[in-house]
Amino acid sequence: MQKTFDGSSPFEISNFDLKLEWRNWINEFIVRAGQNKTATKPNEGMSLTDLSIIKEYEDIQDKNKANRNKHVQVFIWSLDSDLIHYGHSY
Repeated sequence: MQKTFDGSSPFEISNFDLKLEWRNWINEFIVRAGQNKTATKPNEGMSLTDLSIIKEYEDIQDKNKANRNKHVQVFIWSLDSDLIHYGHSY
């Protein structure tokens, strides 16, 4: 997967806005994909989609902490039980 970011043949990645962010996440994704997702879902690693949602949540949380004048409520709105523990921030 790392070769796709380097443009090494025969791998090629589509041009999309999150390309650089995903490049930074890919090593974490590889580790988390090989771990148990939750205690109730052994042998099911985290998906790249879940990781991207979590990373966006964390990014907004960091921006909240940096901007004391404009704090927004952040939560992951999902029926996915694996994302429920990310809850709300105030």
